[in-house]
Amino acid sequence: MHRTSAPSRASRAPRRALLGLLGFATLAAAGGATAAAGDRGHLEALEAAIRRVAVEATPKTVCVRIRLPGGPQGFGSGAIVSADGLVLTCAHVTEPAKGGSLTAVFADGTEAALTVVAGNAKNDYALCRLATGRNDLPYFSFAPAEPALGAWVVGLGHPGGPYADHRPTVAAGRVTALDRRLPILMEGKAYVGAIQTDAPLFGGNSGGPLVDLEGRLVGINGAILLVGDGSFASSGVRIAKDLPALAAGIDVEGVGIDDLFGAMSALAGEFEPEDLVEAFADEGLREMLRALAPMMASAGGGAAGPRAARRLDDLRAGLRADGRVLPPSGVLLADDAVIGAVTFVGRHDGRARFLTSARAARGAGTLRVRFGGDGDDVPSVDGEARVRGVDGTWDLGLLDVASAGPDVPFPRVAPAADATPGSIVFLPDARRRAYRGGVVAATGRTVGTERRIPTIGVVRMFQPPHTSPFRPYPALLQIDAPLEADESGWPVVRPDGALVGVAVAHFNRGATLVVPAAVLPARIERMLAGVDDPAPPTYGPPPRPAPDRAALAAGARARQARAASMSLWVPTLAGVLKPVALAEGDGASKAPTVVKDSGGGPLDLLGADVLVAVGGTPTDSVAAAEAAIAALATGAQVPVVLRRGDATVRYDGTAEGDGPARKLALRALAR
Repeated sequence: MHRTSAPSRASRAPRRALLGLLGFATLAAAGGATAAAGDRGHLEALEAAIRRVAVEATPKTVCVRIRLPGGPQGFGSGAIVSADGLVLTCAHVTEPAKGGSLTAVFADGTEAALTVVAGNAKNDYALCRLATGRNDLPYFSFAPAEPALGAWVVGLGHPGGPYADHRPTVAAGRVTALDRRLPILMEGKAYVGAIQTDAPLFGGNSGGPLVDLEGRLVGINGAILLVGDGSFASSGVRIAKDLPALAAGIDVEGVGIDDLFGAMSALAGEFEPEDLVEAFADEGLREMLRALAPMMASAGGGAAGPRAARRLDDLRAGLRADGRVLPPSGVLLADDAVIGAVTFVGRHDGRARFLTSARAARGAGTLRVRFGGDGDDVPSVDGEARVRGVDGTWDLGLLDVASAGPDVPFPRVAPAADATPGSIVFLPDARRRAYRGGVVAATGRTVGTERRIPTIGVVRMFQPPHTSPFRPYPALLQIDAPLEADESGWPVVRPDGALVGVAVAHFNRGATLVVPAAVLPARIERMLAGVDDPAPPTYGPPPRPAPDRAALAAGARARQARAASMSLWVPTLAGVLKPVALAEGDGASKAPTVVKDSGGGPLDLLGADVLVAVGGTPTDSVAAAEAAIAALATGAQVPVVLRRGDATVRYDGTAEGDGPARKLALRALAR
């Protein structure tokens, strides 16, 4: 077996500290070809495929109700894989039911007992049988091969537990990595050869199907990264090889991960240090991570290389290829702080009208709307807002702002047939571009008082997954795009700009709730009459606060700087290697230049030192220096030349580590 060399113990420390806190959560609750992304018609073809899969896969997907000994219950999902009722799910879904019971709930609300046939506990999948007596059940066939990197896939399941309609939620994304190794340390499980996607999944999706655009089973969803967008599925190809033994009632012995640090280091490239800081709930821990984040970045955060393209990249490319321009969104401020978003819904009698959420409309302080308009029929507005009415039942608030000009009617509404599960939607930004994008996950979704979040284990260390309070809602749309606490009121539109609705709540990954556009005119008329309907009571833990956008912007700037920088490594007086950052010169020369003095040791570098050559290879840019270092054999000792003012300084350097862990350590001054 090929093994990569591990980084030195000193260089591991910052990342080990962060990775030790990184949560991997299993997902149980307490591809077909389309037009290329740059081609016209890509979105239309992609959408048609996802819609078709959503329709065909829904009756093949079940909710698994886990009745635990003593009465409590949890929920997972399952995929029917035979006409006579064999169901694949996750081992961590079935294991808690020992001494209890498992029940499958179909999309039409019918139920059947579920019994475990056999499983692979280590690699987290199990085969069960439905007690239906039927031999005509719709079922998934297995894809013959792994999906391609970048291929679109669809995940179905019951994130957060089932809704009253019993239908699975639809989420879509792209394959972002293959053959992943994912250790679930707290549960003693290991995902080997896993498929990583950016489909937004959550607790309750465990055991649900991951399917390609031909509707074939490519994996069983089972875990997510609690930071970033990583979702992981056991490979359908691997499971299919075990299926005969499982069907015969023979448990399969799984395989573990022999290089735990290597597996976790590869996953470290899936999140930024700043994102990890924002994810944790405890402020003391956040402060510690803020101090460690720069060290982690220097020590190779994101060392797995460039991230694979994400689903939003593809959706944006398709939008550009079709020449589409979206309607703009706007923001709602209270005393100059952003508290929500606004959707333009017309201008009448010199007043522009906007919808936002009821929570935002009731915000304290002086409300102000900032809205760029489209330079045509839709006005540009930046002024104090008046609250005309609040509809607590639907979580809507109506605002108006002085705006000169002719009347503008209510926006064009997308037909109901264009807002079915799998339909592509966007959340536009103020400049009429795609800020967020995704698909319709469910329609006609009512919400009661049954929403819950996991409350055990490592999940409790992290910020809550919901950004709005849990509360009942009438029949809404659900989309799989995210929504932060200060973004309620955002318009949701189709690729052609038609209004789908107003996003008012977000309960978990893949569960942003949208008031359908068709009901808005009637609600607006009520609010114009001055109606102020109270909202139903909220329940559950407080939601996650809005992100620290100043910190995120600073992190983005730091990442940009890191992209145009590199590090050499020098020993401290204690002999521990430390990184020294070099960035492209800002003058005519782009040669790597030391950003600041690294210290007072004999091998330390000084600010403005310029890297001239590595191993005899000129380094006139950061890219050239990185290429020269990457080309060295591990353990190679090479001359390293720097320019310090008018003088030349020569070091003996050693290439240490392989691949992403490669570093060039300055071990001595050349003689």
